Order: sequence, then structure tokens, then C-alpha cells
Amino acid sequence: MLTLLVCFIAGMGAGLGTGFAGMSPATLNRVTGVILAVLGVAILAVNYLK
Repeated sequence: MLTLLVCFIAGMGAGLGTGFAGMSPATLNRVTGVILAVLGVAILAVNYLK
């Protein structure tokens, strides 16, 4: 299950990365911060549910 989750997150990151290639640096920084926050919450949730 954890492997599936990690693979899904990696695939989402790769797909999103291609879409962010044309954005301005300010927008990219904001989006990166949001993604890191969401991933942090997901990691905390996985650790909490173990």
C-alpha cells in the first residue's frame, strides 16, 4: 500500500512538473510551497494511521 502511494505521488509530481515548466518564478515558488505542505500533511497522516 505504501509503495502504491509513493508511486502515485511520484507520478503526480512528474505530471505537474511538466505543466509548471512555463510558469513565472513567483508563481512556481507559491505552487511549490503548497505542494510541499500537502505532501507534509500526507506524510503525517500516513505516520499517524500506522
